[in-house]
Amino acid sequence: MKGCRTIGDSAARLICYDKLDVELAAATPTNPSFAVKPLSAPTAQETLQSHIVGRFEGWKANSTITLANGQVWQITDGSSAYFPRLSDPKVRIRTGMFGALYFEVEGENHMARVRRIK
Repeated sequence: MKGCRTIGDSAARLICYDKLDVELAAATPTNPSFAVKPLSAPTAQETLQSHIVGRFEGWKANSTITLANGQVWQITDGSSAYFPRLSDPKVRIRTGMFGALYFEVEGENHMARVRRIK
């Protein structure tokens, strides 16, 4: 490349650079997965199923939710949801990508990221 830079004639310099490009392409591996670490297949998602005892109206940022099994979970993503008529709803906490935990109420189209505090 340094040799090409020293050529004063523009056309000759361009020819020199073009030759370098051809040489570089020939040196590049033809296997596109060369030196690429394969991604591992995701494992089956783990889930915890329980229910909330009594009336449940939803959550807001930093709310805590106590499940029938005694576990206490906190909303960590700043989301909120309101369910005016739920009584003893079934809930699920599932593991998402990168170990994130998500709280879902059965039959509702809302989800919140959570962490267990008790």
